[in-house]
Amino acid sequence: MKYKLTLTFKDFLIYAVLFVITVNMALYKASGILYTLVFFGILFYQFTSLKNSILIFLFFLIFHDISKNIMLNGIEAIRIGRLAFVPFLVQIHNKVSVRNIFYRNFKLFKLIIFSTVIIFIFSQFLAFVHFKTYTFINILGYFFDAFSIFAFIYLVFSKLEVNEIKLLFYFVLFLIFLQSLELIYLAIKYPDLLYINTENFESNYHTKLLLWRNPLFGHKNYWGTVAAYFFVVSLFLFINSKISKYVTFPLIIVNLITVTISLSRRAYAYAFLGVLFIALLRRNFKFIYIFVGLSVMIYLFQPDFVMNRITPLIKAQSFIELQRVSSGHLSESALQFIERSFSIIPYGYTSSNFEYNYTEAYIVSVLYSQGIIGAIFLLIVILLLVKRSYFLYVYGNDKVFHGLFVISTLLLLPTIFSTSVYYFISTKGIVNIFSFVLLFTYMFSELLYSHSKEEKLFNGD
Repeated sequence: MKYKLTLTFKDFLIYAVLFVITVNMALYKASGILYTLVFFGILFYQFTSLKNSILIFLFFLIFHDISKNIMLNGIEAIRIGRLAFVPFLVQIHNKVSVRNIFYRNFKLFKLIIFSTVIIFIFSQFLAFVHFKTYTFINILGYFFDAFSIFAFIYLVFSKLEVNEIKLLFYFVLFLIFLQSLELIYLAIKYPDLLYINTENFESNYHTKLLLWRNPLFGHKNYWGTVAAYFFVVSLFLFINSKISKYVTFPLIIVNLITVTISLSRRAYAYAFLGVLFIALLRRNFKFIYIFVGLSVMIYLFQPDFVMNRITPLIKAQSFIELQRVSSGHLSESALQFIERSFSIIPYGYTSSNFEYNYTEAYIVSVLYSQGIIGAIFLLIVILLLVKRSYFLYVYGNDKVFHGLFVISTLLLLPTIFSTSVYYFISTKGIVNIFSFVLLFTYMFSELLYSHSKEEKLFNGD
């Protein structure tokens, strides 16, 4: 009998319980022995079925900070959660391939891989040059981290049917929903965290852990941006998908609340831009009314924790004032770093010491490590992705996932100038949830388009 991957209510319940257990262990600092037992118990659970091996791998991909990391000379060498790739590899090996990805006409696929490899090589070599404690083993750890995720996607797309692959995307939405619920719970339990600022950052240690640098989900700009992206995804699914509105509407609300409590101005901007891109794609600007309504509500009620983050930017009357409230992203040091990095020969290799990118912009980090040529190549890849995504949306037969790919690529344009994590790989050589979603939506869009062409040929259309 042919194996078919399905998701049941029992599956969602099991992984919700697993999420609660692992989150509480991390929050309350469970002993190393208990942590080890639970972790290897989860790995053992992967061997029970192919489905569980896939879902557990996705679980550790989304919540990578839940699993501890193997450190070498004080530097992260490998994330233990990536060991979930081994049981997955054992399980997926027995499944017959249904398609050969490399022989399909996936436009830009090789270019994406080449771009990712280039960024990885330059990021690792730069760290190797500037940090004496950074060794070849650290590079191998980062390589395995990236390789396991790209290999996971390749094997999934080679061996699962179209509807099975689609279910995995919905499972990722569910995991992000759990993350958002946990963050909202923390905000309700510790409301003082909504009023943190850089002045009392060091004095409020407990708040700092829960919000500014959450031990489970990372920096607030990161998990806030994750929530913003999936708010946009949920809104797009609510408008276009056949999925029940009773499913997508809670996703919209929960992710939007999470964006709000993140206090991340980037997340606010990305959420707005995402809605704007949906309006442009649908050629219907009524969706902008959502943000108009939210702006009116904020103006009427003026919640302190939101106004404290927005007001300084709005009231800035000069570039100097804007620099002061930009959290260092537009500071003199940041602007000087851009100027030094703007060269043919990468500044990262000519400077005697490693310099921090205060702008935190992806394109600036590429300038620093690869020079002008590398930055131009990155922009060309992104523009080709935008062009390809729009082609698939116009000529493809699945407006939902083709549309999600368009939105994902359009968001690349502003994010590479303001964050370092939104691409197929981060500028540090780390693969994250954005890397996964970008590659997933790209490959799934190409697969759907290729699949529809094959059906037309088979039916003689």
